[in-house]
Amino acid sequence: SDPRPTQDAKVSDVINFDGKSARVTVEGCINGLPFKVTRIKTASKGSLAFNLDNEDLTRQSIKDTQAIIDERLGISTQILARTIFHGQHAINGLLEATDANLKDELSLLVPLSLWKDAASFARKSHRSHSRRMSELDGMLSVREQDRDALVQRCSAAKQSADAYRQLFETRRKQ
Repeated sequence: SDPRPTQDAKVSDVINFDGKSARVTVEGCINGLPFKVTRIKTASKGSLAFNLDNEDLTRQSIKDTQAIIDERLGISTQILARTIFHGQHAINGLLEATDANLKDELSLLVPLSLWKDAASFARKSHRSHSRRMSELDGMLSVREQDRDALVQRCSAAKQSADAYRQLFETRRKQ
């Protein structure tokens, strides 16, 4: 059987037969900002509260509050369900996934077009940098040859200077 949470789960599914209500609070930080989501469900009604960076963003309806949560946290219930699934049930799920399955899972988090655009940009950038590196390698080779020629000219100039110094010293002693 598939241990993943179902997409059609209802909040009322979490109430115990002996209980009158269920309450869940999730606290954390996203992009350095603290958040707190509290969901309460009784047999007949429910509520949803949302605080982000100590600001109460709860709206009149659960649906409107959920929309604010999705917007401000940049998530959806589908992504949350997948996060919980990957975190609890199949630790190696993504590591062992086929390429197609991995892309399907990642497309829930980031649109596949973004991955394609990033890959295209990386290829273009690599080609451009490779071309520039080849140009610089060529320039470096030319400059190394220039350096070697100057080293030879400098050495020849030193030898010539030494020869003139010896000649000068020899004539001065005469």
